[in-house]
This record gives sequence, C-alpha cells and structure tokens, in this order.
Amino acid sequence: LELSWDRLVAMRKKVFGIGTVQVMATGLILGALVFLLGQDITHAVIIGAGLALSSTALVLQVLYERKELA
Repeated sequence: LELSWDRLVAMRKKVFGIGTVQVMATGLILGALVFLLGQDITHAVIIGAGLALSSTALVLQVLYERKELA
C-alpha cells in the first residue's frame, strides 16, 4: 500500500481527522467486545487497537485495487 506524500498532504484533513475518529471508534467497539468476552482491560485495548489499525490498512488496499481511492 502506497500513498504519495503529495496525496497524503492533500488528504490530510480526511486522513488525520476522519481517519483518526474512525480508528478510535473501531478500536473502542472491538476492545469492548473483547472485554465482554472475558479478557482483562489491557488485553482488550491492545487487541481492539491492533484490529482497528489492521482493518484500516486492509480497506485502503481494497479501495486502491478497485481504483476507488479518489
């Protein structure tokens, strides 16, 4: 997955604004589910954050392959 520097600068509000909110919300939801499944809070936070970040990378790759990043 590659984003050029110019493209990243042009999309900075979306990437650092909306993207941050999306990752935090996804991490919170996934972490809460993991916590409800019996893990302690530390493990739930780590698992939720890791899954949120990996899902973001996966979605970006799929959008890139479909040429839908614009």
